[in-house]
Amino acid sequence: MIEYNKFKAIVEREIADYLPKEYGEYEIKSSKVFKTNTEKDAITIIQKEGDLTGLAPNIYLDEEYEKYKLTENLEEILKGMGEKYAFAMKNAPKFANLAFTQDYIKEHLVMLMIHTEDNKELLSNSPHRNVVDCSVVYKILHEIDAFGMKSSPVTNEMMEGLGMTEQELFDIASENTRKMLPTKIQSMAEILGGFLMADVPEEMRDMVADEFIPQNNEMMIISNEYGMHGAVNMLYDDNLHEVSERFGDDLYILPSSVHEVICIPAKYAEDTQTLADMVHEINMNVVSQEDRLSNQVYHYDKEQRKLSMATDSPNRSIKDKVAEPELIYEAKKQAR
Repeated sequence: MIEYNKFKAIVEREIADYLPKEYGEYEIKSSKVFKTNTEKDAITIIQKEGDLTGLAPNIYLDEEYEKYKLTENLEEILKGMGEKYAFAMKNAPKFANLAFTQDYIKEHLVMLMIHTEDNKELLSNSPHRNVVDCSVVYKILHEIDAFGMKSSPVTNEMMEGLGMTEQELFDIASENTRKMLPTKIQSMAEILGGFLMADVPEEMRDMVADEFIPQNNEMMIISNEYGMHGAVNMLYDDNLHEVSERFGDDLYILPSSVHEVICIPAKYAEDTQTLADMVHEINMNVVSQEDRLSNQVYHYDKEQRKLSMATDSPNRSIKDKVAEPELIYEAKKQAR
């Protein structure tokens, strides 16, 4: 098996031979790319001439190496990378070279939330504001559907080029996020009901609901209509106040992922550290590293309408990796 650094060198040297000839010659650049909660080795593929899209797709070498470890077929991996590039270019938004005008950005600017401590490098080049142990960052949202979100990060350089301040970005993004990624608040019972009832005949639904779905609504989920990057919706005070009014109580908020948060009545949680330990355990064993938001628990005061930290758990880092790819590789080795 080729070790990782040699794999990188081969890909950088040979990938151009597997790219579509119709786009002419290419320049291949290697770089470190900071994404949410992680740092990735990437190659950027740049067309030397004739590119009308303004796009230069990244291919992440650490992800490709994980695929290589399962098959040890380098030719197959290189072909797959070429096909991935061709697909990206054929499906590139036609508006790509217009996507960074001030008008376009103002219409498509949204905000997301990420963990502060574990994203220092990313945040060093991103306009942001800190809230609890997280940071609000800004994206230009091009498209969103059931398959995912296509967006571009807003950098400090971009903000300066637009002549805008972080406060202006926040004001625009907080309004756009409401419209483009509308808040969705559901009880856990409603969510479970949706999953369980999908294939249940109508005449049996009452029986299934009584038997399997909790009838109390003492756990509420705040996200958005797409279920993607919806945790930021907890920063809208009216969302938290609506849930606290339903409960008639303060809230403890569990950051289950960057996509949603879970709210429970404060009266049901005497030991907040136990809640934080549970969040940490689930993060480390269930939630993918890129989707983790925090290991802490937050408190919302119903009367003061104030969000704050409820815990300061020593388990601050959310970067421990679930070792699934390595386990799959080891199992494959032992089966030989």
